[in-house]
Amino acid sequence: MSNNRLTFSRPAPLLSRVAVFLLLGLTLILVQAPPALGWFHHTLETPDSILGSNTIVDIKYDGAYVWLATGKGLTRATLDGSEFINFGEDIINAGEISAIAVAPGKVWTSPSFSEVRSNQLVPFGAGFNYTTDDGLTWGTSTPSQASGGGKICYDLAFLNANNSIWAACFYGGLIRSLNNGQTWENVFPSTTAANDFINETYTDLNNRFFSVVTDETNPDSLIIWAGSAGGIKEFIFLDASLKLTGSYANDLFLAGDTIWLASETGASFTIDGGNIWRTFAVADGFPTTYVSTVSADAAGVWAGAGSFIDTTGAGIMHSPDGGRTWELSEPAEAVGPGRLVGDFASVNGATYAACSEGGLIYTIDGGVTWEQVQPAAADAGAYYSLATLNITADTTLMWAGTDDDLYEFVFTSSVVPDTMIKRPVIIASDGDTTDLSPAVRVVRLQPLPSGNTVLWTLHQSTGGNDLDGFAYSDDRGRNWQRIIGSFKPFDIGFADSVFYLGTENGVVKSHVREPAVFQVWLDNLHDVLGGDDDTADVRSVLVSGSSLWVGSDVGIAVSSDSGTTWSKIVSNPNDEIPDDTLHSYYGSTTRPLMGNFVTALGLSNHPGGKRIWAAIQQTSSYQTSGIARSADNGTTWDTVVANIFAWNFAFDGPWAYAATSQGLLVSADYGATWDTVTAFVDDQSGEMIEENTEIYAVLAVGATLWVGTENGLALSFDRGETWRVIRRFESLAGAEAAKPYATPVPFSPSDAITPGKLYFHFVPPVEGTAKITILDFSNRVVTVIEPDTPLQAGVQTDHTHYWDGKHTDTDESVAVGTYFFVIEFSDGSTQWGKLVILP
Repeated sequence: MSNNRLTFSRPAPLLSRVAVFLLLGLTLILVQAPPALGWFHHTLETPDSILGSNTIVDIKYDGAYVWLATGKGLTRATLDGSEFINFGEDIINAGEISAIAVAPGKVWTSPSFSEVRSNQLVPFGAGFNYTTDDGLTWGTSTPSQASGGGKICYDLAFLNANNSIWAACFYGGLIRSLNNGQTWENVFPSTTAANDFINETYTDLNNRFFSVVTDETNPDSLIIWAGSAGGIKEFIFLDASLKLTGSYANDLFLAGDTIWLASETGASFTIDGGNIWRTFAVADGFPTTYVSTVSADAAGVWAGAGSFIDTTGAGIMHSPDGGRTWELSEPAEAVGPGRLVGDFASVNGATYAACSEGGLIYTIDGGVTWEQVQPAAADAGAYYSLATLNITADTTLMWAGTDDDLYEFVFTSSVVPDTMIKRPVIIASDGDTTDLSPAVRVVRLQPLPSGNTVLWTLHQSTGGNDLDGFAYSDDRGRNWQRIIGSFKPFDIGFADSVFYLGTENGVVKSHVREPAVFQVWLDNLHDVLGGDDDTADVRSVLVSGSSLWVGSDVGIAVSSDSGTTWSKIVSNPNDEIPDDTLHSYYGSTTRPLMGNFVTALGLSNHPGGKRIWAAIQQTSSYQTSGIARSADNGTTWDTVVANIFAWNFAFDGPWAYAATSQGLLVSADYGATWDTVTAFVDDQSGEMIEENTEIYAVLAVGATLWVGTENGLALSFDRGETWRVIRRFESLAGAEAAKPYATPVPFSPSDAITPGKLYFHFVPPVEGTAKITILDFSNRVVTVIEPDTPLQAGVQTDHTHYWDGKHTDTDESVAVGTYFFVIEFSDGSTQWGKLVILP
């Protein structure tokens, strides 16, 4: 899209959610919003018993009543259409209704009004009105986002799961209330959109919303679909049990296709690359939220619980069924100050736990009982890490990293070691030796292509010595090579012959044959993780397939291109903030739409699955107007119908309906094929809503259809086989000096798709025909309307005489301004009236 100037099919004279759209590139002269009306109630005793107006832009059914948004108030009706009660601007904040939302026991509506500014019809939002007693009393809420020039709400929706209400606003953005309208907050699709709103520039098309639908079809998540001038935004709120709630990544562990995480808020796992997580914490039986390490073996999943602040252990959690159930064991070695579990390993069916100052323990019965193998004595410091290697069919080696030395345990067929051997990490270089043993904290193994296995030790300085770095041995710890200092390492991961080292300075990348030649990533990783070089320590590294995972103290980052680019997995403990925001827009390679401007959204469920529907209006010659549909949560979109302007959807089983500028679209097979109803004729009175009339709204309740248009309401109780047409016209009968009038006024002739019509209403004094002459302010003739329709004396006519707002000779729209019309009857008598034309 090359610019922000977009035009729409009908800047209509009546403000509504669909009938009035501004030029998106227009800079409004924002006038002061009306004073906040506060939080109070109107009491209604005798509402008007009449349809609000003939322009109906939204229709909703609450199970008891049908509610209609009209150009002159909100109308409540019975489902059979036998009773209409209108709530006008003496009851609600303003006369023009742009949106309705209903839920059991409550109705919310968005009133608005319009004023002309610089020859443009400017919409003004007037906040919201609501009722919980079918309209007997009304409350009001006037958030700034929906009150004032350009801040009009075009769509409303309820999210029943958390009793929230959502509003799609033009300049106000997408907003919601979690407390029945007492307070409102924006939900922004991006930081750019947030800044655009905060700075009151209102130029970001992604924050100009026109439609919203709530999706509660997934039991584990809530989804908000919002249509904007920049495409569709999908806001995902995951159930707390599915979220990565922690940001401090202590440990990452790969078990088959499952990635486990130990964090400050529990143990989590993902099976889909980090899109959805399942988290276990105190509610699942954990004694604390902090989990120091996590692992898995044939006996199940293991997690160390405790406190990070003082390294106090709180026991060991075990799940034999992949996390569905958990049991806590509290061996003395893993409970208390300095006894935090640092690592697990499996040998001959036994699970070993390195319990820092508590020593080395194991279990063979799923954690019911534990035995101590090696206490933390003076000659064997606190245990931090474990690594195992099967060297023969009946011999296994296990190395333990401590803060005193590296220890090797030799196992044959037993679950307890036969011997323990100290393996000092001594580096010999140019005749000098350096003993790194006091700094061994992490031990890892990596097989080489040659078949050998390299033993790696990561070292952290203790007691003021300068021993940070790492060493490696390809002869099981007899001899050691290479050390690189200047940074503190925390973890290491391997991808074939390349290794990645997590440090306090980011990630080090090198080759196992040349570990002294390395590359450190700083800027791009920290840009993703946040923080700075001193705070974002990379504490865990994991290679899973083609993905590189790094866990830090401010979150997790994943790279699928060896660290060139990164994406962050955000932890989100706040249930009120979306866990993910996805975008569908024109030109996207992964979530494409046929256009960006989304005027309406719909959600249908049937045996074939859930479908998301979108009404698109093109904003450039490269895009296409029409209806798009997605069967895979917005990943891909199919164009169902092209080259139409759609405004509203309704669904009932296999039946799908779309209100469009080209008629009512009807499908009886879930949208596979469509028929179009272009005119609605009352089977009893013969009254007709003519072809080319804009269809704005549709409601389907079984076989009952309600269709809202720019010129009346059509009802059917047999899925459109027969129709009843209902219109509101001010009666001239019995009025003193009855004066003719025109509707709708003010009127706009601007419509690139379907010409609108201005109807004239009058009472002929004699039988015969009538001629209407339109005059401009200088009394120059603009056009003459003279149909051959015979009229009855004394009977009001409402449909025979109409005008499209154009010059007869040139077929061009007339100029903005005030016009007069004179009606001449067969006996030569005349009646005069006045009307206003807008762009």
